Amino acid sequence: MIIDMRNALAIDQMKSKIRYQLLDQAGAPRNFRLLWLFLFAVACFVAYFLLSSPSTNGVFNPLKPDARNPITYEQVMKDLRNEIDQRNVIINELQQDLEKMELKNDFKNLYRRRPETDHVDCGRILSGDKVYLESVSGKNRIKIVENDQLDMSCAAIMNRILPPGSNLKPLKNGVAFARIVYADYEMIEKQVQMSYHPQNSFCFAIDKKAPPQFHERLRAMAACLPNVLLLPDEESVDSAGHNINSAHYNCMRVLINKPGWNYVFLLQNHDLITKSVYELEQVYEWLGGANDVEITPEAGRLDNKFKWDPKSLKMFRNATGIDEVILNGKMKFAKGAAQGSLSRAAVDWMVRTADLTTYIDQWNKGGFGVDEQFIQSFQVSSDLGMPGHFTDECLKQGKKADFVSRMSQWKYGDSDKCGSKTVRHAICLLGIEDFRTLAAYPNLMFNKMIPSFDYAIVECSAELLHNRTFLGQEDHKLEEDYYKNMINVLYHKNHLDPNFKLECTPSYTNLPASGLISTSFAPPSHDSGEGVPSRFIDQNSHAIVRKSISNLLCILPPGSNLKPLKNGVAFARIVYADYGMIEKQVQMSYHPQNSFCFAIDKKAPPQFHERLRAMAACLPNVLLLPDEESVDSAGHNINSAHYNCMRVLINKPGWNSFSRIMAWWRK
Repeated sequence: MIIDMRNALAIDQMKSKIRYQLLDQAGAPRNFRLLWLFLFAVACFVAYFLLSSPSTNGVFNPLKPDARNPITYEQVMKDLRNEIDQRNVIINELQQDLEKMELKNDFKNLYRRRPETDHVDCGRILSGDKVYLESVSGKNRIKIVENDQLDMSCAAIMNRILPPGSNLKPLKNGVAFARIVYADYEMIEKQVQMSYHPQNSFCFAIDKKAPPQFHERLRAMAACLPNVLLLPDEESVDSAGHNINSAHYNCMRVLINKPGWNYVFLLQNHDLITKSVYELEQVYEWLGGANDVEITPEAGRLDNKFKWDPKSLKMFRNATGIDEVILNGKMKFAKGAAQGSLSRAAVDWMVRTADLTTYIDQWNKGGFGVDEQFIQSFQVSSDLGMPGHFTDECLKQGKKADFVSRMSQWKYGDSDKCGSKTVRHAICLLGIEDFRTLAAYPNLMFNKMIPSFDYAIVECSAELLHNRTFLGQEDHKLEEDYYKNMINVLYHKNHLDPNFKLECTPSYTNLPASGLISTSFAPPSHDSGEGVPSRFIDQNSHAIVRKSISNLLCILPPGSNLKPLKNGVAFARIVYADYGMIEKQVQMSYHPQNSFCFAIDKKAPPQFHERLRAMAACLPNVLLLPDEESVDSAGHNINSAHYNCMRVLINKPGWNSFSRIMAWWRK
């Protein structure tokens, strides 16, 4: 045990000695200092090695190429370029898809051509390229190839007349078109397309002699479009003018019950409209209620075996209050084109104040040109009081007045002076040579155009109006001053002013031959040789805005949701009193797919007539018979009234049964 204690004491003394030696550097051995120097040198070498190595802690340094690391700066750049190229390919594909989508969207607004005229560049013709013009005129003239297999389904008709994406701005006032037709359905449909707007109305009087297929196609159009009407009575018309006036007059009697229009445009089969929907609206607004009718001296066609005073003609439905001098005095007469533009007030007077049946019948018994004295004679007979009338003062001075509704180039036996070198019935046929003149002139319509002679003029005119309507093209700006200062317009505005003096000097001038054809009547600034700037303004399209109408709100209050019908019903009702009850009956059976025809007893009170007219003007599926008959409890004229309703309703689509007292299945 003593030995163990001694050993422990010796060990403690040795530890203390060693501890003091470590704390005292002066006493450290020399070889220990050398060890510190060696360790410092090793640390410096390791640091140098690490700093000079191509990889530090496994992180690649692309700026130091190394055989052990095959990825170099050049390789990285190559990989980046490949990735960029791949991304560019994707971007290009996306851009191409976007362009296709934009092109498809733009295509909706582009005019769609027929195969015959698909190659025609109307823009080059409009800009005056005479060399190119030769390639589509003369012996190279393009004629229509009629489509005997034309799809006449409602969807196809709508797609042709108003393709998807065709956005029309609302009109302040629509236009009514009354056209007498007998041939060339595809051209007629094209004219509807060129002037179509839901606020416009179209009435067609079909020549009784027209081919069956022509009748069928027009019926299909009328059944598809609610603002297209066909006269139920068809008459035979001819080039001598027989039954032309009665057809136009019957269209007026139907159209006066349609709302929304302020002028009616009287047309014939081969008239080519040359102003867009919006341009027509603007021109008629500038006319301000004045009628636009051609006035020339009566050509000695008056048959004096007939009496031509208003009293003998039974001209006024109610002659009370009309001066006997006017009633017994002979009318004044003039001659001019059957085409023209009449204000709504004038049409209302001709249909509801006047009865022109006898007047038309007497003229219809003549031999030639029997349609050229109708609207002209009422226009110059200012004492009769037709709204928008003119006077015979310019006739007395041997001068002509302005007339813009129609443009014709008359050439008797000298076809070389026609742009197309072709004459028909002493009138130059329109050809593609006339396109620039047509685009520049202030006239609303040109006559005469025949698609079997030259269809390029039809297509280029249609494309021109399409671009003006949907693309905002402004190739020839309307001249407001010209329209507002026409002689008939100034007379209409000022004739009640005792200080007004009529100046029978038209604002148009006879221009010499210039440009493409020998020009006729136009304002001085309308030069057919003008170039056309390739300038477009941004499209400003809006959906059609329908005005809320109080009558409709009474019959179909807000929130009245009606389910679609498989088949509608047509109602033919003879009425004479109790308007409130009649309106209630319409409300009880109202549906947009139903149709309502009313025959008003001639003896009904004026207020009853006015209220029913207001209802018909409000609701597109409510129709009034233009001819009113006197009915009684003995049944007189009841059947004819119902039958006349049937003749009107058969042209309305959507119904399969007819409600009179019992239902008749539609055949």
